[in-house]
This record gives sequence, structure tokens and C-alpha cells, in this order.
Amino acid sequence: MIREITLMAAAALLGACMTQENYENSLNAWIGRPSSELTASWGQPTSTEKLPNGDVALRYDKQRAKVMPTGQFLPQTTSYIEGPLRNRGPGTSYGRSTGYVIDASPTRVVQKCITTFRTDGAGKILRWTVEGDGCVA
Repeated sequence: MIREITLMAAAALLGACMTQENYENSLNAWIGRPSSELTASWGQPTSTEKLPNGDVALRYDKQRAKVMPTGQFLPQTTSYIEGPLRNRGPGTSYGRSTGYVIDASPTRVVQKCITTFRTDGAGKILRWTVEGDGCVA
């Protein structure tokens, strides 16, 4: 249980740094660059479409799963007890620790992102579009 809470806390902190704005900024850096550099970095697109005007659309589909807490966080206190020494009486408390537990199981959420780059006939990236709830960086 402690491992699950630690992983969720780490994911929340990491997720706090990931924004749609960061993703858009990373996409803007590709404008004007050759599509060959994009495919070298991102790999082969999920699909490629030649458009009637000679432009090419390169589509990348991504999805990622993350675990989201669904319940509320409840305080939990743990006491550390020292047992009797050589039968000299009851144990004594020597410390307390407060943490949190989730009162419902977390759920797995799949987020998707479709990123399409449009290039001219020479392969220079002209613009991009994104669609989905997982378009963050």
C-alpha cells in the first residue's frame, strides 16, 4: 500500500510539470524543419497522407495510461511500540508517524493524443494540429 501511495504521489508531481503548453512549444520547434528530422526523432508516423495540393500529412497516434486516485485520502497514524524489556512491564510508545491511505481503489485512465504535422512538397514542416486529452509534455 505504501508503494502504491508513493508511486501515485510521484506521478502527481511529475504530471504537474507536464502541460499542453509545453507540448505545443515542443511542436512549434519543428516548424520550418525537414520532416526527415521529425521521423528520425519521433519514428515512422502512424499514417501518411498525400494531399491534393502536394502537401503531406504525417499523423502520430500516442496513448498513455496512468493511475488516478478515485477515493479520498484518509489520515492514518502508526505508532511504534517498544516491547517490554526482560518482563519489566508493558511496552512504551517511542514514536508516531502520520500518513494517508486511499479509501477506494485507484482507476486506470488511458489518454490519447493525435498529432498531425503538415509538410510542403519538399518535406518542410509547415504546421501542426493536435487532438486528444493526452497531448502534454
